[in-house]
Amino acid sequence: MRYIILLSLLLCAFSCKKKTNYTIPKDKFKEILIKLELVDSYYNINFNRLSSLKDTNYYNEAIAKYGYSRASFDSTFNYYSRNPKKFEALSDEIINDIQKMEQELYVLNSFESDSASNLYKGKQRWKLPRDGMVTKIPFSIAIKDTGNYNINVRLKLLPDDNGEDPRLTAWFWYKDGTKEGHREFFPEIPYKKTTELTLYKTFKRSKNKKNAFIKGWILNYDYRKGAYRFAEVKNIYIKKGD
Repeated sequence: MRYIILLSLLLCAFSCKKKTNYTIPKDKFKEILIKLELVDSYYNINFNRLSSLKDTNYYNEAIAKYGYSRASFDSTFNYYSRNPKKFEALSDEIINDIQKMEQELYVLNSFESDSASNLYKGKQRWKLPRDGMVTKIPFSIAIKDTGNYNINVRLKLLPDDNGEDPRLTAWFWYKDGTKEGHREFFPEIPYKKTTELTLYKTFKRSKNKKNAFIKGWILNYDYRKGAYRFAEVKNIYIKKGD
């Protein structure tokens, strides 16, 4: 990836003179810049050209999806251009986030190319509340062997979701005569609200030959009155690793 937006910011950091106000919070501004970087990559791949900050239609549409105007973006853009140290810290975060996204895409591609080894055979794509207002997306998968087991979920928890403590919860299970059965929990993974699909991962080694299932909830949360789920799940991969 060429990181064209970051290069534009770097050049502007030493050339822009106009004093401007800071109007978009850093985390949101970072999300927007990453989105614009993806727009540039799309144009480079599909049209053999790079878009530009002057391509108002495409950039304005991307910025508007985050609830901000082009004027707000330009004001924040110029704020960072006049603060090189803050720009440098922001650009490092953006590069790290983009590299993480590229690594996640590589992982997803490897899963899709080896879908036969995916132990999860249930529904892959969920949209809440359409597919259930408060569903936790439970799962139960039979296993036979000990070893490492990896759970990978790609989802987007939308800002309107108000489930308490949203997280990925899973455990090894076998019947031991008790009501709940024997449970060995995977590390729980908390979800964050974001406008982009994010890959979440957890894994655990099964050492007990009695473990017969992996059970859990893809969208676990602590129920409270008035809780509604607004989320999108696109990929669920549960695989036995080395």
